[in-house]
Amino acid sequence: MKFLIKVVFPLIFLFPLFSSGAELHRDITETLRAKATLIISEEIVEIPGTDTKGVLQEIELKILDGERKGELIKAQNDFLKLEIGDVVFVNHIETIEGINLYSVLEPDRRLGLLILFIIFSSIVIYFGGKEGFRSLITLLLSILLIAYVFLPSILNNLASPLLLSMVFGISLLAFSMYGTHGFNKKTSIAFFGATISILITGFLAAVLVPALNLSGFSSDEAVILNFSERGAIDMAGLLLGAIIIGVIGVLDDVTITQSSAVFELKDANNNLSMKELYKRGTQIGKDHVGALINTLALAYIGVALPLLLLFSLSETSAFILVNREIFATEIVRMLIGSIGLTLAVPITTFLAALIATKRS
Repeated sequence: MKFLIKVVFPLIFLFPLFSSGAELHRDITETLRAKATLIISEEIVEIPGTDTKGVLQEIELKILDGERKGELIKAQNDFLKLEIGDVVFVNHIETIEGINLYSVLEPDRRLGLLILFIIFSSIVIYFGGKEGFRSLITLLLSILLIAYVFLPSILNNLASPLLLSMVFGISLLAFSMYGTHGFNKKTSIAFFGATISILITGFLAAVLVPALNLSGFSSDEAVILNFSERGAIDMAGLLLGAIIIGVIGVLDDVTITQSSAVFELKDANNNLSMKELYKRGTQIGKDHVGALINTLALAYIGVALPLLLLFSLSETSAFILVNREIFATEIVRMLIGSIGLTLAVPITTFLAALIATKRS
């Protein structure tokens, strides 16, 4: 039902534009913030094509922002059951015939998200001190760089998504590492270790994704993006880039830890040789990587839990299910990322042991 209101109806009304080349006299699509003032009707209906029942409401809402502030509208809601006073976002489409269609998109969660971020920031600054504060600033600036530099670069096809992801990823890594940990030998070693790991990860992704015939269309979002950009984006390349970006944050953790551990070992015992430093540092890294890979795998499983439950109801063999692109993509993403993390340990440990030994 929501699909009909939000997707099929707009396509039907826009069809003349694509079929005849005619221009629309007026085409308005906007998102409004509104407050539920009256539940006009509410019924339990069967979702078309399924045996599942859901709540369908017709709601009166008051627009809260913009030029139409205070105006009352009526909207269909089959998203979540709403109560009077709930604040939501509403999708508004005015068709070529002048018909206004309203449908509830989702509740306004921004205040709750802001409170959660304040709690998160307070805890990080309290326990992390100056470094915690720097990490928050770096995180916020990194998000802005991704939103206003990286994403527009991909949409404007400045280069292949893989190349953009590697260049931007390494740049972002330098920015976040030096911004959080400062300019020193430990940070520089961690950065170079992470950079080498990113290059290896990118090479593996560039070889394995085409070899496994992964198209990059494993999600609804990818399909919608492809149509909205009229096929201009290399979706397989975007998948490659996503693998690179996904591993950057964890590489920061691994390489900084390894670099710091080696220098601390050397400071504790200046007589340790490079070979001994490398051996002991690698042992620390093995424990760290084991925990991180487990965390990474469980994080992917957690995100895909509804999908896993859906396919667990299927009678199809698990050996066939893993071959489906939606599963194969996540498996490749997880394994390539884990390879990059694992290799970051010996690479960074070797560089740190070499520099720490020469320093003494």
